Amino acid sequence: MLTGALLGALLLTATASAGVSKHCRLISRTDIGSPVGMSHLRLSGTTVANPSLTGAKGRLALCDFSDATVGTVASTSIATLGSPTAARKEFSAQIHKARRTMKTRKLAEPFWNDGYYLGKDGILVLKGRYIFHLQYASGLKRFSQVTVPVLTILSAKAVNKL
Repeated sequence: MLTGALLGALLLTATASAGVSKHCRLISRTDIGSPVGMSHLRLSGTTVANPSLTGAKGRLALCDFSDATVGTVASTSIATLGSPTAARKEFSAQIHKARRTMKTRKLAEPFWNDGYYLGKDGILVLKGRYIFHLQYASGLKRFSQVTVPVLTILSAKAVNKL
């Protein structure tokens, strides 16, 4: 996950909003900016081959929500894999890897098949053949407003559109 986020930060270009993947539009810029008091975020993104831990083939949409003065406010990634089984295996591998370095907390919601809160690394959610990750930049002034319920609501909005 963190590797994906770093890879995403390196690969994101100043793509105009019109050329951004539909997966980057699952959550509105207003919804992303609301918890941290930012209303005019810029959206950029790119799609790459999924850097899979299990060898599953798929695509990864990397999305960056940024502010002109602060830089990156939040990032999302949406992995689209070939089947729900491949997505489940990949999701399990990512959670297993995360558990080695951080404390995770399972989130039971009716909106997705499986989900985990990863602390400062945000939230990781599995729905069908999709894996959705949302993470806010930890250096933001109002980062403390980004709580588990906030991440859950935003993630639910996103996965309901998948």
